[in-house]
Amino acid sequence: VRVCVCVFDCVCAEEECEDWIIVMSEAARIADKKWRKKYRIKLYRDRLSAWFTSFGVQSFISCIIIGNFIQEALRLQIRPDLPGQANPELELLFENVDRIFTSFFVVELLVNLTAHWFKKFVGNYWNLFDTFIVVSTILSYGPADFGVFKSMRLIRAFRVMRLVGKFQSLRLIINALTAS
Repeated sequence: VRVCVCVFDCVCAEEECEDWIIVMSEAARIADKKWRKKYRIKLYRDRLSAWFTSFGVQSFISCIIIGNFIQEALRLQIRPDLPGQANPELELLFENVDRIFTSFFVVELLVNLTAHWFKKFVGNYWNLFDTFIVVSTILSYGPADFGVFKSMRLIRAFRVMRLVGKFQSLRLIINALTAS
């Protein structure tokens, strides 16, 4: 009969040691399963955050922001809603494109909120600015009583300024322009 020394400094048979190892392995497996279940949401959120903050996704969002800026600039330049220049088809086109951009920004905001959850999300002022813009845009689609929100949709043009902080080369250009 072989003898082994257990963790508790007792001498016991090899079978008892093997039983003890099996019990401890099972307890570790159960604890790992509970931990994974408990922190599954955090693991998913960490993965979503890594994906959302990746260069490719942020570049895509930046392109959408630039596209929305161009669309707003065109809409303000053409002004299909003025009485002398009324063009219902063009006004409807701009309204539909605006709703598509708004839908995208709602989804982007929800993904950002999910990925960074509350404290991290609220701690970033750009997130609060985006939330303000998206909520005011959604309210502007409401009844005519919310007309003040229609004029606040112009604030979305400032969303382009968010891009300045993300891209170093763009920041250098802006700094050079302001310095001259």
